[in-house]
Amino acid sequence: MFRAADKALKSAGIVQTRLQYEETLDSGFAFGLWWKYDPRPTEGRDQLAAFLSRIGVSFEQLRALPSDQERLALVADKLAQERPGLQHWFKVGMWVFANAWLLGSARYADTTESARELMREDREVRGMSSNLMGCLIDIGWSPDEAENFYVGKLIPFLFDPGHHKWVDNPSMAVMSDLRFKAKAIDTEKAKDNDSRRVTGAARALVSELPVVGKAFEILIIGAKK
Repeated sequence: MFRAADKALKSAGIVQTRLQYEETLDSGFAFGLWWKYDPRPTEGRDQLAAFLSRIGVSFEQLRALPSDQERLALVADKLAQERPGLQHWFKVGMWVFANAWLLGSARYADTTESARELMREDREVRGMSSNLMGCLIDIGWSPDEAENFYVGKLIPFLFDPGHHKWVDNPSMAVMSDLRFKAKAIDTEKAKDNDSRRVTGAARALVSELPVVGKAFEILIIGAKK
């Protein structure tokens, strides 16, 4: 009975997402941290596990997959089903971690020219930067905005010692800037009157379900006030 009601609600398009953009962004960063250092504990690991469980994914499932691309694809597909667009914010968080770690830990440029050469010649650096900028464009940024963000916020990890200590820290300025934007979207969506329309549509639909009727309507929505 409850499965039938849930199916009916979903088919009517009136089930709201349980996830927000800000937490999805943070979970993407935590995902990068977890995969890089697993099985060692990492910051945000417990929150990441809870986040993934809400979309039906476990660490065990991810470890069983043979490639990084497949792990990311699994999570992205689940997020897209939850709400189209969430997958892009998750990827942004993950690629911010990947780029910060690569530039701040695995690479070092002691001169401006060596930094330029690295950007021109290192395929991994170029690939990761391209992935991040592509995801920024996916969340609505212009190509120029994405490029300026990468150059101004992430390139300093190459040569600025002050940036190196932040490579694993989700509180880095890069993430703070993105978190502010994601939170603004969450706030705007919270003001949307769609939630009121959803409640009304749900009440109308559930009241028409056979057998369940008014009792079930009150159970999941509450008595009319």
